[in-house]
Formats: sequence, C-alpha cells, structure tokens
Amino acid sequence: MKTAFKKTIGLLCGAALLAFLTGCASYNNNQNVADIVRHFQERGVKVDSVAPMPAEILRAESAVAIEVSGRQFGVYKFDIKVKKQKEKLDKIEENGSVYIMGVRFPALVNGSFMMMDYDQNPEKEKIVAAFKSF
Repeated sequence: MKTAFKKTIGLLCGAALLAFLTGCASYNNNQNVADIVRHFQERGVKVDSVAPMPAEILRAESAVAIEVSGRQFGVYKFDIKVKKQKEKLDKIEENGSVYIMGVRFPALVNGSFMMMDYDQNPEKEKIVAAFKSF
C-alpha cells in the first residue's frame, strides 16, 4: 500500500511539474498588443504613438509599431497554439534576429511576443526591461 501511495504521489508531482512547464511557455499567449503597450506605459516607457502593422509578413497574429523618443520599433503577437506561428517564433528566438525583405533586424522574444528594431532607440534599456517583464 505504501508503494502504491508513493507512486501516486510521484505521478501527481510529475503531472504538476509538466503543467507548470507547459504554462511557462504560453503564459502571455492570451494577451494582445494593446496589453503590451499598456505594460510599456506602466513601466515608465513614454509611448508617443501606436500604429497597426501588417502581421502576415511574419506569419504573426497581430503587430503594432510603437514610437518612443521619436523612433519606432515593432511588436508582433504570435499564437503559439498555431504550429506555424510557434515554429516561426522559435526560429526568431534561436537566431536573435528576423529578416524582412532581406534586411536583418535584432529581435527579442518573450512568450508569444516578439520585439524588433528596438536597438537604436534612445530608451533601449527601458524598452527591453519592460518587454522582458511582460
């Protein structure tokens, strides 16, 4: 009886760990680009403007151009439950960059979101810190 109990506890602990690890990969998949813009503002990034961008070029779900200190950067939202979108996002994260029309842009990935062309912004440190904390 003790052995069966130990096995059951072990299985439950394993299932809980698996659920936790799976949740970590998709913790912000239910959020959208408006949520991340609001997060930037809450973290002290002064957002001058936000404009929608075509997301299809990267097979993403949605995208916005965010202007901070007179310079724009892009934020793309991927649905990691969609196989092609997850594969694209994983490749971007692995490479640390993304190519659009043959031009390489540095990129950061956080959960379901990718941020690009942020590296020349005067507020880079604040932007990166806010993005990573989302």
